[in-house]
Amino acid sequence: MDERRIRAVIATGGDVLWASVKDFGSVSPFIVNTERKVTADALAETRLRTYPANTVLISARGTVGLVALTGEKMTFNQSCFGLRGRAEVDQSTLFEIVKTAVETLRARAHGSVFSTITRSTFADVRVRLPGSDELAALEERLSPLHAQILSLTREAAVLADVRRALLPKLFAHGLELASQAPVRVPLEPAAA
Repeated sequence: MDERRIRAVIATGGDVLWASVKDFGSVSPFIVNTERKVTADALAETRLRTYPANTVLISARGTVGLVALTGEKMTFNQSCFGLRGRAEVDQSTLFEIVKTAVETLRARAHGSVFSTITRSTFADVRVRLPGSDELAALEERLSPLHAQILSLTREAAVLADVRRALLPKLFAHGLELASQAPVRVPLEPAAA
């Protein structure tokens, strides 16, 4: 299927998250929502693959080396690679390993019009993994941190949706807020 047809199918909307570099966040490493979504039919027509939550994404064209984790099941465009770790490396650890290898990947990027990393770029990069005990200790520390970050990212997304829904009503329709008299808290001077 040609690029124009893929764009037309993607533009139809749907409920399957479709990540692009625009969706990589500056605050959270997790992508929990995407600007564009595709239909299940579009997935079948374009042969796009869906990836599970906690897949490491890396931008591979133009803006090379942005790294994110999928917070939900999703697919992504051709400007990204999806990475899944081997059995001995969990996704939180893989994310951190990829982040440490970004400068090496960028240095090996090529392309005459814009920088690109390819599968062969990954093949050229060697990363020394710690021993199994160190990996287990790292996973034990990283996994709960990443779980907390994902939870907070999802909460922030919900709050952003609420803000987007309420602000127009506030300004357009004069949404009334319950007024409450200010509370005064007496301050005592600090003991000398």
